[in-house]
Amino acid sequence: MTMKILICEPSGAGKLSHYTFSLCDALQALGHEVTLMTGKDYELAGKSPAFQIERVYSRRLPLHYIPIIEHVRRERPGAVHFQGLRKSDYPLVRLLRRFKGLKLVYTPHHVLPHRRRFYHLPIYGWLYRAVDQLIVHSDYDRESILDLFNVDPERIQVIPEGSYELYKHGRVSREEGRKRLGIPPESPVVLFFGYMSRQKGLEDLLRAFRDVRLELPESRLIVAGDPGRDRERYMALIQELGIEDAVIKRFGYIPMEDAEGIFMAADVVALPYRRAIRGPMVQLAYTFGRPVVATNHGVSGLVEEGRSGCTVPPGDTEALARAITGLLQDRERLERMSARCLELSKSRYSWKRIAEETLKLYG
Repeated sequence: MTMKILICEPSGAGKLSHYTFSLCDALQALGHEVTLMTGKDYELAGKSPAFQIERVYSRRLPLHYIPIIEHVRRERPGAVHFQGLRKSDYPLVRLLRRFKGLKLVYTPHHVLPHRRRFYHLPIYGWLYRAVDQLIVHSDYDRESILDLFNVDPERIQVIPEGSYELYKHGRVSREEGRKRLGIPPESPVVLFFGYMSRQKGLEDLLRAFRDVRLELPESRLIVAGDPGRDRERYMALIQELGIEDAVIKRFGYIPMEDAEGIFMAADVVALPYRRAIRGPMVQLAYTFGRPVVATNHGVSGLVEEGRSGCTVPPGDTEALARAITGLLQDRERLERMSARCLELSKSRYSWKRIAEETLKLYG
């Protein structure tokens, strides 16, 4: 039976918008009528998807209230699924609760904002309790919500993030990716990708990579993403460690169309997180068949030890260096892991499967 579904994603840019696009596309492919309401400067507007897109969110003012309420009143969707709720959305959720038969679903991609304020706990607690269903991406996030807020456990479902086929065009080979970055064809290559907050552990990786180079002098490290306010800090550390000639820096926001070349150039993706951080990096690495070396913060249930990657304790730079070196030295093992990563991307993390699991919560 066809269902009308409204999905709301405020930012319209970055990985959250890419996740939402993939979910909308998969739900539409299953035969449902999907409308996405998103930011006015929607990053993927040129993709011409089968689902409907309305750009209604501004950066600050709650101008999205009216079009969302009007859409629900006119179209009578079976579900409104939020891929992000702002603290100003408290009244919007209250208004939507007045529509009988409407299922409100919320996927909090972060349990609380990175920069926590005193008012976040009461506001987000109310939002979590006000919707009918919460979707989180890990058992850790589920337990965090249960610990922090008085939410019925039956209303929290764990559905992992999907693969990032949206990034994969098949136009860039390993050789071409390396050529673009100025990396020799046979060099062992490690990749750090994404926003470089200090909790992501880039400093630990840089120190570990110095030891990797002692064993593998031709190895390279790609550092790609936004360093925020720590650009000079990372540059100084790279110089202090004497690895300037081996670190390829691509500082700044990485457009989706550039990600393929960067991932294809790498052999291994490093996730040296210092604390539990939820994000799509494991699935993004799997999309390109790249095994991961990660700390055991934030990857529980995602990394199959010895099959799709390996894990080390957070902050242990020696263990991180050993794990990376061991993988880079064993080409046959890397190829087996790469095949497993691709298999997981197309099965456990396929968007068809994720859309089917999500639909069960709309009914």
